[in-house]
Amino acid sequence: MRIIGREREKEILGRCLQIDRPQFVAVFGRMRTGKTYLIREYFHSKFAFYATGLSD
Repeated sequence: MRIIGREREKEILGRCLQIDRPQFVAVFGRMRTGKTYLIREYFHSKFAFYATGLSD
């Protein structure tokens, strides 16, 4: 995994992986700051689904 920085975010995501029950994680923030990249790289294929984009 080549995620540079984001130590706080990686710690939070790591805690989600350690829990033995399903988790819902919502990641929000300014556009074009690497949110989708962070999730894809950190979790690889360890999640059932994800959705990106804006809703009305």
